[in-house]
Amino acid sequence: MNSDRKTIQMLVAAIGFVWCVAEMAAQRVGDSPQPVVGITGLDLPKYRNTTSRSAYFLKSYTKWLEQHNINWVPVNMYESDEELDIKLDSLSGLLLTGGGQPIHFSQSMLFGVIKVESDYASFVHVLVEKAKLINDKGRRFPVWATCLGFEGLIFSMSDRTIVTQEVINENRSLPLKIIDSPGVMRTIFAPEELEAIQNTPITFFHHKHAFVLEELEKHKKLMDEMEILATAIVPPQEQPTPIAGDDEAQEEGDEEGKKVAKKTVASKVEGTEVAAFIKFKKYPFVACSFHPEKVQFELNPANNVPRSEIAIIVNRKYGRLFRNFLAPEATPVPPSDYDVM
Repeated sequence: MNSDRKTIQMLVAAIGFVWCVAEMAAQRVGDSPQPVVGITGLDLPKYRNTTSRSAYFLKSYTKWLEQHNINWVPVNMYESDEELDIKLDSLSGLLLTGGGQPIHFSQSMLFGVIKVESDYASFVHVLVEKAKLINDKGRRFPVWATCLGFEGLIFSMSDRTIVTQEVINENRSLPLKIIDSPGVMRTIFAPEELEAIQNTPITFFHHKHAFVLEELEKHKKLMDEMEILATAIVPPQEQPTPIAGDDEAQEEGDEEGKKVAKKTVASKVEGTEVAAFIKFKKYPFVACSFHPEKVQFELNPANNVPRSEIAIIVNRKYGRLFRNFLAPEATPVPPSDYDVM
């Protein structure tokens, strides 16, 4: 009896959800139907390992979508496989958000420390596999991934073999190095905007892990399946190193020697080139390791988010690029004709 009741409840919920999504999709913007995407929710640390099934995502992601007339619904990492299938069948695509969840965590074993896949990484892999299947069946189903979502998407598309490297790039704005030979970025950005992207720090990063280009290129199968549109050079952290003569002075044990031993200089290490913006060839999957939504919609003064007019224009346009991926049959808006404010 309880089993039958649960089945009926799921059926009623599914019908209600599909009707709700259909109503949202029926809203029209010009001559195009309004797409509805699923936004991944992350588990709240407060409720982790409880039965609350609570999840969250930042409101800046919804605002970033809504300004381009993209509607949204949450996709909870605690939903059942059946619930996810019902939901994805009614959606136009997915947004894999950033957040503080790990892709891997370290676990001590008798023979050493190993990397273990996190629940979040497993959740993203399930979603990516379902998105691939929808596309394989002939229905276009784009995925946009930001920061943590960027890491999760690439991890999943590597058959769950690749791991990130520790690259501290928190609360920092950088220029990008555009290597977008097919011209995906040129479909949406005007020449002066492309120049600003490459020559000014208007792209905001906030993460501790990245895919170092040198390591990423070792995964030949993965590299054959995707295109790197842009990279970033992460400046080195200042690593204190003893100056010449410190050890000798310390051995002598004199007071002046101890003072000299404490002096350090920053090590001269070149910056690390990391993947920043990528797309896959077979599937309409796009991912960025930076945060376009924060530039417009997160106004915390403690963050070094670029606030110039050109920064806001450019980061807004990344959302337009996603909109074009969701509705490729519509005529893309040329860069020069785009209403940026």
